Amino acid sequence: MSARKICAAIAAKQLRAADAVAMLGGRALDTHARTNCLTEVCIAEAIRDAQQLDARMEAQGPVGPLHGLPISIKDNIAMKGYDACIGYSAWTGRPSEEDSVLLRCLRRAGAIPFVKTNVPQTLLAFECDNPVFGRTLNPHDDRWTPGGSSGGEGALIGARSSVLGIGNDIGGSLRIPAHFCGIYSLKPTVDRIPNRGTVGPGPGQALIRATSGPMANDVDSLALFMEALLDQQPWLEDPYCAPLPWRPWSPPEKLCIGYFTFNGFLPAAPPCQRAVMHTVQLLRDAGHDVVEFELPNAHEAAVIFHALMAADGGHGLLRHFDGDPLGPPVQALKTLVSIPRFVRHILSWLVANWYGEPLLSDILSVTSPKSYPEVCDFVVRRDAYRYAFANAMRESAMRQCGQPFDAVICPAFGLPAIPHDSAGDVLLATGYTILHNVLDVPSGIVPAITVDRELDAQVEGVSWLGEGVPIGYTERIFRSYYDVEALHGHPVGVQVFADRFSEERVIGCMKIIDDYLKKARP
Repeated sequence: MSARKICAAIAAKQLRAADAVAMLGGRALDTHARTNCLTEVCIAEAIRDAQQLDARMEAQGPVGPLHGLPISIKDNIAMKGYDACIGYSAWTGRPSEEDSVLLRCLRRAGAIPFVKTNVPQTLLAFECDNPVFGRTLNPHDDRWTPGGSSGGEGALIGARSSVLGIGNDIGGSLRIPAHFCGIYSLKPTVDRIPNRGTVGPGPGQALIRATSGPMANDVDSLALFMEALLDQQPWLEDPYCAPLPWRPWSPPEKLCIGYFTFNGFLPAAPPCQRAVMHTVQLLRDAGHDVVEFELPNAHEAAVIFHALMAADGGHGLLRHFDGDPLGPPVQALKTLVSIPRFVRHILSWLVANWYGEPLLSDILSVTSPKSYPEVCDFVVRRDAYRYAFANAMRESAMRQCGQPFDAVICPAFGLPAIPHDSAGDVLLATGYTILHNVLDVPSGIVPAITVDRELDAQVEGVSWLGEGVPIGYTERIFRSYYDVEALHGHPVGVQVFADRFSEERVIGCMKIIDDYLKKARP
């Protein structure tokens, strides 16, 4: 049952909120026993809140559009009386004194938080493991990670034990778990929804900012979240939140959709490319204009992202460990930012000239502490890239469609899933998600296909880009983690994005695409 259907059943008095909480709470505990996805269990409190809402329903009717809906929330979203430790042992036993603005708004709309979910150490990893709560497993196959940093949410919702969850995203943290776990998510534009009261390791980091967003088992639940939240006027409580109500979008009869399958520096695995092309064909068969979009210099976007995220030399992330053991992704980060400059220059030259990997070389060059003028230079580069990208999108669409793109679709990630402890080895796979954080545009994930051992087989000696293309060092590493037999049947998503503050259009296009994909399934 979707979030909207549960709300409708409660509003029609066909379902009690307390029963909805008990049902999903029981499923969540079962899923936790299998995947280790929870950090806080708030079910008893949630049932008490639900009973109060049930009494209110009998006396006065629903309090809002989410009346009685159980929701799950990521560990770092402040909830009064519960920790938000993000995997730091030093931050345990420090319960939040008040709810985040986001959670306050959702409560006013009638939602009931019933569990909090696991994250990776520091949040900045696309696995889900930390020394406080341990490792979360993928609900489809425990050999794979559920992704991160909203990995606990991905596992819980992917196991159908929550219908609507809240995570956040600074480099793919909403979208990667959705892709790995076969669910839906939306990364909004920064400041479209409130972020005040969301805990992070480096407060004040404003160069590449995180944004919270919904995760669910259907597109309509994402829309319900956005509608209900913005109806609460969160900008009155969070001054950074844009005063922008929800604006319903009516799709044209013929959409203009752009697409790409290659970001210019890392080929996506066969099923990740096939998911895009399958979607493209369905849209074309339905009569929409779908044209290839040549991505402008994603290499530059990746360099900007890593330079700005490492501007303080990792100090904001690494200062809170207090003796905690470092997981592989964090250890890799610590090693990367602590390389002396002269050694960094030598390694960068070797990577570019010996291994033939210019992007890795540039990332090595820029992931070091920066002076104020150096930071300013990268901020200028970031803004210039945003402007150039927007112009390229418009010019390509007008040239090929005669109108701006309604949306662009692309791979969700470089691989369908990754094994545990491998994120540090396949860092560049985030090139398909960090692009949208640099651009600060809304982007969502729709489950598209499943891996097929025959259709997605890897041919020995043939690049994922096809015959005659050299297989570079990075692609060789990625190929070693791509086991089509083990991944057979695993979900694969596509990513849908558009211009800044166009969440309504992104969700609308996701819904259209999702309908075509569902009709095409056997």
